[in-house]
Amino acid sequence: MIKKKSFAFIKNVDIEKIDIEAEEHNFNKTFLGSAFILAGQPILKKRFVMAGSASGTSIASKYLSKILPQKLSIRILGTTVVGRAIGRMVPYVGWTLLAIDIIEVLIEYSEENDNKDGFGRGFGGGSFSGGGAGGRW
Repeated sequence: MIKKKSFAFIKNVDIEKIDIEAEEHNFNKTFLGSAFILAGQPILKKRFVMAGSASGTSIASKYLSKILPQKLSIRILGTTVVGRAIGRMVPYVGWTLLAIDIIEVLIEYSEENDNKDGFGRGFGGGSFSGGGAGGRW
């Protein structure tokens, strides 16, 4: 019995450089949002902990309460100190910035891949977009 051997080979290879004009994504919101989230985490130990309160404080809350020690006439986020109230809002601002950045990336990706199959056609669905998975989000 004779065994047949087959070979595959490449005749020509053409390499072309193509310049694409595209806007680069600005990651300032990503870094700032991540920094805000980290600064708002209760990682610093407190000297005195009341029953029912958290055992730690955030970097933002600690230092903003020193910079802005003014008292408010009402409670905001469980405190009357301006700096502590702002410090407790810091991680929420960070999560908001990250969410905005993720949405912008998804929109850019969707716009670049409009004519391709898959994710580029939009998130679709529901009666608002015409029903089915082919509707635009």
